[in-house]
Amino acid sequence: MCKNDLRLLGLLIGCKLAVALFFIGGVVCLNLNSSEGFSFGLQWPEFNAWTVRLSPWDAGYYLQISKYGYNDKSSLCAFYPLWPGLIYAFSNLFHCKQVIVGLLLSNILSIVGLWLFGKLILEEYGQKVSRYSLCFLLAFPGAFFFCIPYTESLFFLLVMLVFHALHKEQWSVLVVATFLLPLTRAVGIFVLVPLGWFLWEQRKSIRYWLVLLAPLSGYATYFGIMYFYTGNALFGFEAQKAFPHSPSIGNIIDPVGFWNSFINIHSIFGMRDALLDRLFFLLLLILLPFVWKLNRTWFFYTLLLGVVPALTNWFMSYRRYVMVCFPIFVVLALLLQKSSHKGVYWYYIALLVLLQIVTIIFAANYRWIG
Repeated sequence: MCKNDLRLLGLLIGCKLAVALFFIGGVVCLNLNSSEGFSFGLQWPEFNAWTVRLSPWDAGYYLQISKYGYNDKSSLCAFYPLWPGLIYAFSNLFHCKQVIVGLLLSNILSIVGLWLFGKLILEEYGQKVSRYSLCFLLAFPGAFFFCIPYTESLFFLLVMLVFHALHKEQWSVLVVATFLLPLTRAVGIFVLVPLGWFLWEQRKSIRYWLVLLAPLSGYATYFGIMYFYTGNALFGFEAQKAFPHSPSIGNIIDPVGFWNSFINIHSIFGMRDALLDRLFFLLLLILLPFVWKLNRTWFFYTLLLGVVPALTNWFMSYRRYVMVCFPIFVVLALLLQKSSHKGVYWYYIALLVLLQIVTIIFAANYRWIG
């Protein structure tokens, strides 16, 4: 490992520790005996306030799955199995509580994913762009989800393994990563499109196209797991209806509903009416043409991973969905490098950091964070 790699790892670990200490410090300073806001949290027999505070919102669902698995009457089936499966495996291997394992795994996996991201951009565009890209990504409010037991860390790591493997043409790594993506989040299956574009653009022979079977096999495995636990391979989709603004393909062909949702702005950080989610969606749309010029494979990835969740979910949790659209941070870095008004970009980064601090404070108070 070269000096630049060690410096990058040191920077990432330092940023991680700062965010983690700020979050845990906020939790410690709260009245943990209060049950206010816990009704949406964990429903374990061994319920305690610490577990809830350190695993807010969806993180609590993943920890419950890792403890008890799925059943055919539970809304837990709306969540994908790979992340809680990892927590279950490591908590049993090391005899640790799920919440501790979830926190450690989330931070370790995201450090590796961010390191791969920095290396990929360094090899493609140089050290300065790599550093700027990491600054934009780490400052982004959704980056806090890399620190708590959500799927973002695992999903981002798998995405970076995919694009790093494409860059190096490491086909075995590519097969494993693309197989696991649909087991992590529903949008993981969309890797088929950028992968297919890469194969076509590079004029690969037909035997390379067999790699497309990996994500399809991963998705089939997901349906198999649902069938094993519930007797219904599609029960995961039915379980999603228990949640507000559950994702629906039908929403894509409802432009009136989408527009009404887009203009439904009554808060900055809210669950379904947040200004932030709409602004980040507009930012992605503005930057998409630049991503097209930069890398067509990246463009199709960003288009699907950035636009489809907004259309199907009507902006709920959008700030963390858009975070894994790494090419937009590269574009911002390239624009910063070329700009004669660099101060504007650093003001933008400062604003993002401020928003992330507010996100951490909200998380420590068990308020909605995305």
